[in-house]
Amino acid sequence: MTQRIQDQGLVLHTRPYRETSAIISVLTEQHGLVRGVLKGWRKRSKTAPVGQLSLVTVEYLGAGELKTLTRLEANRSLMPGPASMSLALLCSEACYRLMAIEHQDAETYHLLLSTLHHLQSEASKGVVVHFLKEFLILQGYDAERELNHEISLNKERPDNTAYNDASALSETMMLSLLQGVFQRCYPGKSIRTFNLIIKNRP
Repeated sequence: MTQRIQDQGLVLHTRPYRETSAIISVLTEQHGLVRGVLKGWRKRSKTAPVGQLSLVTVEYLGAGELKTLTRLEANRSLMPGPASMSLALLCSEACYRLMAIEHQDAETYHLLLSTLHHLQSEASKGVVVHFLKEFLILQGYDAERELNHEISLNKERPDNTAYNDASALSETMMLSLLQGVFQRCYPGKSIRTFNLIIKNRP
């Protein structure tokens, strides 16, 4: 019999599946990124079973990459207010699109949890820059080297010379450079929220 597993996690993504079910992606504390089918929720409710970035208790079973969720209980939402929402979604999307399925990674879970708590109280792109750099390190990349390489490729000053010191860059410029780092480190995978933040925020 397949073992039933219980863990704590953060909901990263939810989408309808077939007529009455949903596929839920949860970043769990002990088992990494888990994707599973929650059956029958559309019979019970016209809305998603839990909101994105809800802190949940999850139980699941199954041997393949797509599990069967037998329990998904929301404890509380960590989605910040409108001023920080897109920043929080950027962090969530990075985890959802780039992390390997069921790769145990408690450090990334706690990093995301801490970042969301910070974004509850302040809309700081600096907090997100820190998250993205730490995320790269936890995924095995030399974040500073990658960022310095990206800086050397970008010529943003009026005299067309490259920035040599990351401390001279605005947080928006740092996010723009980190977008380039992620595109190089994860070819073929895009994080759409980058563009939303860079284009719409000063």
